[in-house]
Amino acid sequence: MNTADRRFLAAQLLQSLRDRYGDSEFGYRVQAFFAHVLVRLGANILEINAQGHPDVKATWYSKTLLIQVKTLLHRRADHMFEISEPDLAGITPPSKMYVGYLALLDCAAPIEWITVDYDKVRRHLRHPVHTVTLKADSNVSLSRDCTDEFAQLIVDKKDRLFDLRYTLLCERAIRGNAI
Repeated sequence: MNTADRRFLAAQLLQSLRDRYGDSEFGYRVQAFFAHVLVRLGANILEINAQGHPDVKATWYSKTLLIQVKTLLHRRADHMFEISEPDLAGITPPSKMYVGYLALLDCAAPIEWITVDYDKVRRHLRHPVHTVTLKADSNVSLSRDCTDEFAQLIVDKKDRLFDLRYTLLCERAIRGNAI
């Protein structure tokens, strides 16, 4: 299956997961799946938080990543997103050894991760920003890598997708065990 087909199939699978469990549980699972994407890319997961900020804390290439994970369904070119003050505070790097990211999963087919670093996200605090602007501000390479790994993960686990509970996903990601 080629990459584009995988991204379309992953969108369908994610919609069925959202339909079955609702937006809240879906969001939690996406956080945990994103942690597994980071593991696949070589990161070490330190924390995954259902409450509080950041959603995911990891070490990667001698840096500590602070990541706020959000999902959206971007079906129109004029779609807007608004970053909250607590979300921004949660990804604010306290020193040069930290990097903050907003990781947006655009669930519209074909799915896509949009990862935007703190310095670019903070410019949009207190006013809505077009999703396409965030995409233009994104770390293109990281976004592509996350999208590819995520789509592969979702398609690979399609038969077990409903059974992969948030707590199980978190425990395995923190231990560095692939699902």
